[in-house]
Amino acid sequence: MKLAIGSANFGIKYGLFGKKKITKYQILKIEKLILNSDIKYLDTAHDYTKSEETIGNSKLKFLRIITKFNLPSKKKINIENEFNRIISKSLNRLKCKKIESILVHNSKDLIGERGKRLLIALKKLKSRGVVKNIGISIYDPYELNIIWKFWKPDIVQAPFNVFDQRMLHTGWINTLKKRKIKFFARSCFLQGMIIGNYNKL
Repeated sequence: MKLAIGSANFGIKYGLFGKKKITKYQILKIEKLILNSDIKYLDTAHDYTKSEETIGNSKLKFLRIITKFNLPSKKKINIENEFNRIISKSLNRLKCKKIESILVHNSKDLIGERGKRLLIALKKLKSRGVVKNIGISIYDPYELNIIWKFWKPDIVQAPFNVFDQRMLHTGWINTLKKRKIKFFARSCFLQGMIIGNYNKL
């Protein structure tokens, strides 16, 4: 098992109880802690506004970064051009030429003709060596039932914690393990609820 640090709070207010965006001083403390630990992975997303930029301006950019993206909801767009624009912007923010993993943040982006074109663009990016793994971030294991019919991702990210064990009970964790597909558990501590300091509330 390997640990990954989530970075939504690096760019936006995120989490339970109206948690605030992390300050520059706190980023420096987190940076020092991570670089002196065995943590090698950092999770972010294009839509976390300043998160990627904050990482790019820190030593955290040397970690194995996983970022996520959504396509615009417009139906009539050039999928490959839009995808390349988003990824180029993320890489510029992160100040990286290569990245560990890129995940589709909305499984609906992979459905139909639009999805076929997106998969082609993802695979092209991987073949060029810009990204090592391409995958998907889901909210419900049922999403995998649909995606699995036409694509086997390199990596799957999904909620998994003491209260939400759907990935285990549906058998998906075993299936991914057999196919040597990486599984990253998200919301392990319920956005800090399990380990929160409630004396400060």
